[in-house]
Amino acid sequence: KLIEYTYLYYGAGLEKKELSTKIELGSDTEITPLEENGIEIYNENDIKIWCMGVREDIAGDSVIMLLIRNNRDLEIEIDPVDDTSTVNGIEMGVSVYGADVSPNKYCMMEIDVSANYLETHDIKEITKASLLVEIFDENYEEVAITTLYIKTK
Repeated sequence: KLIEYTYLYYGAGLEKKELSTKIELGSDTEITPLEENGIEIYNENDIKIWCMGVREDIAGDSVIMLLIRNNRDLEIEIDPVDDTSTVNGIEMGVSVYGADVSPNKYCMMEIDVSANYLETHDIKEITKASLLVEIFDENYEEVAITTLYIKTK
C-alpha cells in the first residue's frame, strides 16, 4: 500500500509551494481513515470538516484541531470572519488562520484559544465552539458563508 502526503505551504516570497512524500506500507497493514477519529461538523458543497479534538500547545493555550476535506475540482480557501467566535457559548477572541485546501485533498486548520481567555471565563475544558467562515474557490467565487458549530467530544 502506498500513501502519499502533500503539504501546501508558502515560500519566503509568499509563492505557493507543494511538497509531496510517499510512504509504502506492508500489504497487510490496515489503514483507518483519519476522519473516523473525528466529529463531523460540516458536510456541504463537496467539503467536509471534522473536529479532531483539542490539544494544548507549548504556551499552554488550547488548540481546536479541524480536518478539512476538499472534494471539489478547484482549490478552496476557508477564511474566518473576525470577532465571530464562541467557546462553550461565551463570545471570545480566538486566533485562527485561514486554510487553503488543494482539490481532492485534506488540510488541517487550528483554532488557538488563549489560556488567559479560558481562565478569565473559568473554562476548564472546551466542549463546543463556533466560528463564522467564508469559503471561496480558487476563482474567488463564493462557495459558502457558514457558521461552524464545533463539538469537541
